[in-house]
Amino acid sequence: MTIYWVGSPKYTAGHPAPLIALVHHRMVGTLRSTDAAFTTDGREASTNFGVGYGCGRAGHPTAAHVHQYVRLGDQAWGNGNWDPSGTWDDRYPTTLVNSRTVSIEHHDNGGRTAGSGKGVVPEAVITASIALDALLLRGDLAELKAAGIRFRSGTETAISRELRAIPIDRHHLIDHHYIAGRLKPSCWRPWADDPAGFPQARY
Repeated sequence: MTIYWVGSPKYTAGHPAPLIALVHHRMVGTLRSTDAAFTTDGREASTNFGVGYGCGRAGHPTAAHVHQYVRLGDQAWGNGNWDPSGTWDDRYPTTLVNSRTVSIEHHDNGGRTAGSGKGVVPEAVITASIALDALLLRGDLAELKAAGIRFRSGTETAISRELRAIPIDRHHLIDHHYIAGRLKPSCWRPWADDPAGFPQARY
């Protein structure tokens, strides 16, 4: 797996709380539109990674691949909208949520109209996402760096250790709704043409 760096200026420096979960989002769009949203427009949002296709970086317009927007060891702005209607507060602290999570966006054909695949994360994107999760959870620093993953300087050893410690279960490999509840009712929950939502058991 090769990770392509598409650095976003939208992040908070530092990592004051340890990683405890990987959080999966649906883009409501494409990798290209997410690149633009996280790097150039006025929206105050970002995630650590995005998985999708169509931007041309991998040499094939439909090859699923991964972009990294925010270094591990810094805080992306994807998961800070905690709400008590979610499940997160049943188990975890409700402060520093962006520091405690790695956030991953997924191409979902969001530009289509309902009835034509809107909201569906393609199988190739799911497969690449599962491979990304596996890479992260192995926490092998040499392997992470070889894939192109970037870290805030000085955090590499701690981040690798924290990733290895994340359990592989339904409370640690989660969708965004788990954190945001009613604020994000469809963030990889069943929606439009996607009756299944986040295929958590596969992860």
